[in-house]
Amino acid sequence: MLKNSLFFQCRHLQLVQLPQSLTAIGDYAFSGCSVLKEDVLKTLASLKVVGVAAFEGCASMVEITIPASVEKLDQAAFKDCTGLRSLRFQEPSALKSIGSHCFQNCTALEELILPEGVEEVGLAAFDGCSSLRSLSLPAASATQPGIQGAALPEGTILIYDSKDS
Repeated sequence: MLKNSLFFQCRHLQLVQLPQSLTAIGDYAFSGCSVLKEDVLKTLASLKVVGVAAFEGCASMVEITIPASVEKLDQAAFKDCTGLRSLRFQEPSALKSIGSHCFQNCTALEELILPEGVEEVGLAAFDGCSSLRSLSLPAASATQPGIQGAALPEGTILIYDSKDS
């Protein structure tokens, strides 16, 4: 596990290489690393959990790939990643839970396709995603607090994917 707050507020950190055996990124591990640009997650095949506010305020991250092994994105994990334009989930995804405020204020994010296995979407998960125009999600996620009455921008198209159809 990458320790909590390990790189907290390292405002000059642009690049970091993490061991592929890493199973969890601790709370606030990269929070406030505003110039971190590299997608540090995509090669972490053993990663299961991204902790609370782990990448909060990483405004220079443009692209993030969530490894297929990840089961939980905790509260505010990517909050205030204002430069984030592309968010991809490797398939087949083990993701079950997206925490409250997880992608709050990711103002550059325009489109998001959630993987089939997502069972929980926390409150305000997409609040403040002012550029979000399309959110595709499993039909089973439609009743989650983060979707029902969600603070999505006006005109956002919700696409419910049902594998039974």
